[in-house]
Amino acid sequence: MRLIPHNVIVNREKCYQANFFMICKLLGVQMFVEDATDLGFIDGVITTPHHVYVVEFKKDRNPMAALEQIKKNNYSFKYVAQSGKPVVHVGISFYFTKGKSVSLKWLTQKA
Repeated sequence: MRLIPHNVIVNREKCYQANFFMICKLLGVQMFVEDATDLGFIDGVITTPHHVYVVEFKKDRNPMAALEQIKKNNYSFKYVAQSGKPVVHVGISFYFTKGKSVSLKWLTQKA
């Protein structure tokens, strides 16, 4: 990531969420962001012909914290109940280092 000038890198979770969304769009992957539930907003939902992925992003935190938020708020409920597809929880963490590089970690779990 050192190819990106420092003045365009924003050290916020929503920036990385937006970049992930744009990558999905460029690859032709259907992703919805900020999907409303009765307990909050899901950062992202990716739907494929065979699966639904409920995605939660965290900045500088363990991806397990993202999975715990998905479970605590029961974000996948409507997809488990309505889609008829297997649902996978995805916790993605972005780590921003002072050297202007970004690293990524993720964990997945079946709903």
